[in-house]
Formats: sequence, C-alpha cells, structure tokens
Amino acid sequence: MVACPKILPYFMLNTGEIPFSLFNISSLREINLDGNNLNGTLPDEMCHQLPQLEIFTLLGNHFEGAIPRSVGNCTLLQTLTLQDNFFSGIPSVFYLNIFL
Repeated sequence: MVACPKILPYFMLNTGEIPFSLFNISSLREINLDGNNLNGTLPDEMCHQLPQLEIFTLLGNHFEGAIPRSVGNCTLLQTLTLQDNFFSGIPSVFYLNIFL
C-alpha cells in the first residue's frame, strides 16, 4: 500500500499549469506552489476534491480568471495566499466566511 502525502511542500514546477492530478490527492493538507511561473485557472470544484486542505499558497505565479466559489467550501482552510497573480474578483462567499 502506498501512503498518500499530507503535505505538498514548496517545490519547483518551473512553468505551465498545475497538474490536475494534484487535486485528486484528497489527503493533502498543505500545498505550496509559490514562485513557479505557473499559469491557467483553478478548477471549479477544487475544495470538493481536497477536503482536508488547510494551507494553499500560490504567491507569485501567473494564474488568472475567477477564484473558484468552491474555495468557500474548504472548511479547514486557514491560509490562502493568492497575491501576485492575475485573478479577477473575489467570490461573495469569502465575505460571508470572513465576517461571520
């Protein structure tokens, strides 16, 4: 039996999009993809596939598009770092979770 990782620490992917197979590792608690020159968008159902996610950081990449509304469903998420990308808008669900 292969143990599933709980933490995907900072590492270099160099460029391109996040491998979507990453979102199939449901045991992940931490993802750090800072400064990898990654681009593309985040999958709409990201948090449904990563129910244990506590830390998700994408600082200094080239992501674009909308931040998925499903991020509001990451009930264990404590740290979300998205600055220095090209995301558009903040889902209203963030305001509900932040101020309630």
